[in-house]
Amino acid sequence: MASNPSLHPQIGPDGLAREAPVIAYTEKKIEEEQLQLKRYIEENYSKIRDVERELANLTMEMKLTAGPKKAALEHMRKKIEMSTERIRIARQKEEEARKVC
Repeated sequence: MASNPSLHPQIGPDGLAREAPVIAYTEKKIEEEQLQLKRYIEENYSKIRDVERELANLTMEMKLTAGPKKAALEHMRKKIEMSTERIRIARQKEEEARKVC
């Protein structure tokens, strides 16, 4: 029974066993895949960090603009209430004047 020479380790000039070409090729492919996955992960983390940064900026912008808007709306509400009260008082006076006449 002849043994398959590709199954026996090849001995290099330094006396150490060489890896079989199939194993070397497989390991090279695995390393390439790992490198590609690392790049993909780094790219996605970079995108996530960019989105988080943009969200933080928008949140800060919203906080900075929400306060003045709220104050302006409150001021308008008070003015409307005062105007409504003046109109109510004017109508009351008008009705009293009609009753007197």
